[in-house]
Amino acid sequence: ARASGTIRGDKYRGRIQKVLTGAGEAAGVAAGFSAPIAGIFYALEVSSRDDRSADGALVLPRAAVAATAVSSVLAALVVEQAGPSVQLRLPSPDYGGISLAALGLELPLYLGLGALCGLVALALQNAITYSEEVWNENGAIGSVVPERLRPAACGALAGALGVYCQPVLFNGYATLNSILQDQGGDAATLLTYTLLKIIATAAAVGAGLVGGLFAPSLFLGATAGSAYAQIASQLTELIGVDPNFLTTPACATVGAASVLAAVFRAPLTAAMLLFELTRDYDVVLPLVASAGVAALVVELNGRPR
Repeated sequence: ARASGTIRGDKYRGRIQKVLTGAGEAAGVAAGFSAPIAGIFYALEVSSRDDRSADGALVLPRAAVAATAVSSVLAALVVEQAGPSVQLRLPSPDYGGISLAALGLELPLYLGLGALCGLVALALQNAITYSEEVWNENGAIGSVVPERLRPAACGALAGALGVYCQPVLFNGYATLNSILQDQGGDAATLLTYTLLKIIATAAAVGAGLVGGLFAPSLFLGATAGSAYAQIASQLTELIGVDPNFLTTPACATVGAASVLAAVFRAPLTAAMLLFELTRDYDVVLPLVASAGVAALVVELNGRPR
């Protein structure tokens, strides 16, 4: 009986820990972006993946959903009362609206953007896998550099990259905001940012530096989306088509959310986050199409969750 009670107690504590972890992550997203609904979806899509049945259905107690919702809303309210603190400034560009005349060209272009964002997310995943192998104790770098010095060695690498290309280093959201406002440079420069950011992020994860993938995902999507818009606009002009909905800010914004959706395999979270930040209904159609394709590309070709 004592053993049975101990087992039940361990299961109960583990369940409570999962509930609190999901609620805390939801609160973090809600407070960081003033997006409580996106925080709830993040907890349901990402934090609760271990709580799924054999057929993939989400199985959560009502208390867990309630705790997640309450913590997310309260975190957003606290931040709102404390004053404006969201540093990310997503524009509300013209997505062209929803018209049958433009839909035949608009949708395929945003589906192409989603495929590109999925490939970017896959490149990041593969780079992280390779970096972890290189930095572990049997890897090319890890076997030479002691574990306690690996973060410093990676910091030196990041510093060298920063000297060559400062925008790839995270210094608040200033660089990302400029890219989202179509001030990031030409397509070649933006693709260079994308490549170097993948290298820097993968090296940091492999070396064990403290950080995450949320902000890097937004940065990668914004640079890739902005470059895609410039290249696609040039190609469409060659065939005599002027897609006014395919603006650089629009593609950068949708691309940022699409890479986020692909990296975390959470398209609903990305859609709600972008909608709450822009409050623009026109973003829904291109975003859902692009984020869905991006997440599908990673789901079909990426590593198991």
